[in-house]
Amino acid sequence: MAAGGGCGETVDQYRAEVERLTQELAEANREKIRAAECGLVVLEENQTLKQQYADLESEQETLKQELEQLQECLDRSLDPLPQHCWASYFSLLPPAPYRSTSTGVIGHRQAGSDVLLWLKAK
Repeated sequence: MAAGGGCGETVDQYRAEVERLTQELAEANREKIRAAECGLVVLEENQTLKQQYADLESEQETLKQELEQLQECLDRSLDPLPQHCWASYFSLLPPAPYRSTSTGVIGHRQAGSDVLLWLKAK
């Protein structure tokens, strides 16, 4: 009988070991699935960030071109007025609160946070 009882315990031990290993395998599979889901989230976020980066690069290029165009327009608009135009030009502006011959600034007007300066042509 002792031999039969020993075999039963061994079978029970194997069954317990199989059950424990089955549970560990199930837990490992759940962790693997969670890791795969996290990996997919990371890949999707990476793709989103790459698209945002491409969009920002495109927007930056557009803004660079606009800036260059505006700079060209500004350069053209800052060409000095002929001397005979100064009187009629300044008659349209509000009175200047100060005049400075050393800096060439002959007036300014504050609009909101912007300050506009009128420079005397040389």
